[in-house]
Amino acid sequence: MSFRRSLLSLRRLGRPSLAALLALVLLASPAHALVRFNDGRDQIFVGASYSWAYDTNIFASSEGGSTSVSSANLHIDYARRAGILGFNASLSYDISRFDKFSGQNFANPSVSMELTKGEGRTTGSLTLSGARSSRADPSTNTRLNTLNYTTGLFLKYPVIDRYSFSGSFTYSQAKEVDTQGLANLNTYSAAIDLNYVYTSERDLMGGYRLRVTDTSFNTKSYDNSWSAGVTGKLLPKLNGSFRAGYQVRTTPGVPDSDTHGLFLTGSSSWNFDAKTSLTGQVTKDFSTTATAVNIDSFVTSLDLQHTFNARLSAGLNLGYGHTRFLGSLGGGRRDDYLTWGGNLNYTMRDYLKFSVTYTWFENWSTLSFSDFIRQSVTFTVSTRF
Repeated sequence: MSFRRSLLSLRRLGRPSLAALLALVLLASPAHALVRFNDGRDQIFVGASYSWAYDTNIFASSEGGSTSVSSANLHIDYARRAGILGFNASLSYDISRFDKFSGQNFANPSVSMELTKGEGRTTGSLTLSGARSSRADPSTNTRLNTLNYTTGLFLKYPVIDRYSFSGSFTYSQAKEVDTQGLANLNTYSAAIDLNYVYTSERDLMGGYRLRVTDTSFNTKSYDNSWSAGVTGKLLPKLNGSFRAGYQVRTTPGVPDSDTHGLFLTGSSSWNFDAKTSLTGQVTKDFSTTATAVNIDSFVTSLDLQHTFNARLSAGLNLGYGHTRFLGSLGGGRRDDYLTWGGNLNYTMRDYLKFSVTYTWFENWSTLSFSDFIRQSVTFTVSTRF
């Protein structure tokens, strides 16, 4: 059977068939499924998962829409290490079936590839990816089906002693499908940094980024960002990366859309002991929604993880976000959200894992249609061999 016919067959599977298929995969012996060749330089992994979820608001809007959702995922990962070069590739296929709102059923493929060079004077990577995604979007208050394509080139070149330059060039496209009145986005970004090895545990960096966002609504935004930061040991027991700076966004032809402000990005972890860690993240940046509206978003989160033993672990998370919709197209809209949840994970064997996750998400908005509460609980069984 051809690959195309196989995908079409998977799309026709119902919930019982999916469960039976994955049950067979989970019971397979991992000793015969992991493929190694060329003296271990080439490896192939196969993974699968099945989940059942109950979601109280699949459209992320005040009108709600609750249903149970059954989902399955099959993926193949390939890794090659030969000399100074490395190559990684992944092929994945996701299927979801909604008990109600069957029009939201989806089958989403994705593929990614990465070529890396980790040794020599110039190091870096080249990445390519393509994926179809389906999700509830709080900014448009509907479900979006998006084709995403991304390519990126990342390079680092040492100059003298402790100094080095790093740069990146990326392009991404987000194309909305099955939805009328939404914009397709093309984003181009180029950045350069000067890096300085301050100590053996801490590096400093500073640089400039230019980002251009082009929409199918004939609008184009230009972001100029200057920032500096630190990576490595931020404080005793606190490791991570943080940078801050100033950013200006201009959108010619769109009234009152030009803006400027603080740019932030960072992530750090605090290990209380060998079993407990706390990870924090923060981001403040400009972006463009699927309705071609410029937004200024601030997002921060905390994630607490604890490992009880080799098989059992649990986590708690808390997050907050604030979004300003800019310019005349934004209509003065402001959104704030609060989310929290937890997860419990159990590893029965090295290749068989179970998890349960609960999430609460509440959004407050100056637009009444965007005021909503969303809760979900998800049970998942997964394997990789």
